[in-house]
Amino acid sequence: MYFKLSPWDFFERYPHGLPAEGNDFHAYWTFDPFIEKFALNRLRKNLTGEHKILLASELTLEWAEQNLLYQDFFSQNSCYLILMADSLPATVKNFFLENKLTLEGRSLFFFFNKENSWFDNLCQKRPEGHYVRIEAPRFWENTKLLDFLLKEMNITLSYEIKNYLLQSLPSEVSELYNSLELLQLSYPKTDKITLAMAKELITPHHLDQFQMASLWGQKKKAEVLKKLIEMSDNQQVMIGFFSFMQNHLLKLADPSYLQSKGRPSKYDQEIDRLATQWTPVELEQDLQFLGQGELAAKKKTPLFDHWLKINLVRATNSEKWLFL
Repeated sequence: MYFKLSPWDFFERYPHGLPAEGNDFHAYWTFDPFIEKFALNRLRKNLTGEHKILLASELTLEWAEQNLLYQDFFSQNSCYLILMADSLPATVKNFFLENKLTLEGRSLFFFFNKENSWFDNLCQKRPEGHYVRIEAPRFWENTKLLDFLLKEMNITLSYEIKNYLLQSLPSEVSELYNSLELLQLSYPKTDKITLAMAKELITPHHLDQFQMASLWGQKKKAEVLKKLIEMSDNQQVMIGFFSFMQNHLLKLADPSYLQSKGRPSKYDQEIDRLATQWTPVELEQDLQFLGQGELAAKKKTPLFDHWLKINLVRATNSEKWLFL
């Protein structure tokens, strides 16, 4: 059996980390080490009998033959949990693909956290096993991801704080987990945390480039610059923004690429709608400004944030850019 599930669907389907079908041979692939940690902890908590955790890289063909082909297999352990299964030696991988195992009601678990063809080979060569691929959330599922982490970490936050985290942090499990852990360690009674308290601990370091592109395309440049100023000390975010925006304006200048798209995305549709509202002179000036911004961010130009503030005033008053 093979399933593809989101993290929240996986834990809803398997609240104890164990499949209800009762298979003995299991393999889990997870996209993130924190998700693997949640699955492993829940599994260990609910396993009956003894179990042993092993690193795949430490297993040998001799160990596999001695332990898996004889009746004394698991004589002292009801199951093995094999971590980083993608790093198993080639000879051991072949052993599991080529030999029939009799586990006698006991369980063998493999945990994968890297893309590896061996996981797919196991699914094909050992169809009697139970296989789950826990996939990364789609970009529109960030709220579900945050709610899932809050539930797993037993944290309660207000709607305002949750919204702030979603807007301020990259949609990555590690970023959200570490920020939630920081809040929990600083304020154990998380339901009492205010937005101001959360902002003191967690500063924004995520910029929604598509949202910024939409605002810029609507010529709401001051709103974009306000957001940039808040994050001007984050070089990586600045470089990424200025580079992305230059590509965005080039698409506004020449939206002909849309003709080859059978099903334009929402982003493409907005480019098609806004392209006619821009003149070549406006696009040229903004491209020059954005190009200078990218170069300044890469060089860590002194007073970079001051330059942004000056241009915020100019954008608010519909004045021309101050170039470097």
